[in-house]
Amino acid sequence: MKKLLFFFIVMVSVNVINSQIKIDGVGGYVGLGSIKGNSASVSSFTTSLFVDTKMFFTEDVTIRYSFFYARKLEALLPDASGTRYFPYHRGFSVKAVIEQLLSTYLFLEEGLGLLLLNDRTFSDTNEWGIGAAFHITIGLDFRSYKNSGFKLGIGSDIGTTFNATTPNYFSVQLQTAYYF
Repeated sequence: MKKLLFFFIVMVSVNVINSQIKIDGVGGYVGLGSIKGNSASVSSFTTSLFVDTKMFFTEDVTIRYSFFYARKLEALLPDASGTRYFPYHRGFSVKAVIEQLLSTYLFLEEGLGLLLLNDRTFSDTNEWGIGAAFHITIGLDFRSYKNSGFKLGIGSDIGTTFNATTPNYFSVQLQTAYYF
């Protein structure tokens, strides 16, 4: 796990250091969804933080590095005891994101990429799975053809893995981002 986290941090660092690649924006989302490992699906709240970068060879595709966290929804309840265990997933993804402007203020965004997901469905389960992640978002672009500003949208994020305990997640979220 530490080697994979180190690899992810190095990839982001190398991306920022290289002068032909620039950080385009930062953002995140919160939402509701479900998580599943070697168990039945459980409802969850989801959060994510991401960094968008532009590559030197294309202006149409953005590379998005993101951290994802989802935990059983009951963990937010006030009477949730500190001794109870609530299943969760956390992971990292690298996606190629394409944005289409539908009008001056309306956008559609799609992304597809690689996923590294940690399954903590049970207290004795700590498995990392490798798979694919997909998202789609529609929303308002307050930049109006400028380079900097905010975007706000609603969307869905789906991730599935192909090894270990085959953890996967589904999320419907409210997403925001600021572009430099």
